[in-house]
Amino acid sequence: MIWQIRKRKDIVIDLFPLVQLRNGGPGTAGSLPLQWVESQASVLLLAMLQCCSSQYDLHRLLQLLADVDKLLKSNGPDFRKLSQLSKLLQGSGVTLPQRLLQCIPPSIQQEEFQLIVDALQTGGHYSQARQVAELGDLPVHRLLLSQV
Repeated sequence: MIWQIRKRKDIVIDLFPLVQLRNGGPGTAGSLPLQWVESQASVLLLAMLQCCSSQYDLHRLLQLLADVDKLLKSNGPDFRKLSQLSKLLQGSGVTLPQRLLQCIPPSIQQEEFQLIVDALQTGGHYSQARQVAELGDLPVHRLLLSQV
């Protein structure tokens, strides 16, 4: 398990030369188009997320990827938001849905966040439910009413 995390970290670190390309840094003559490289990197990152064997591995990988959004244009999920969500869910017994690790429209993402909020409320984790609702841009007033 630790080997897998280190391997994934190495892959993420190998992606950072994209930052140089994006910022107009030195490129080699005949190098690949930046948009294509970014798209391939996004596919690789999504595959890495899908291959996590546990919520712990997923949480650790999301921590590594949290800063990738500002370095790499990803066509996939918001890694910073997923990392925050993963952190909020720790210890609650609610797991991060695989569906959120895919390219999904915002409306589906909000549905998934609502399901998480509902599960947290059912388990009595009201503070975490409120934080998840805020993270998912969901209305918080419904949470307050159901908590009372």
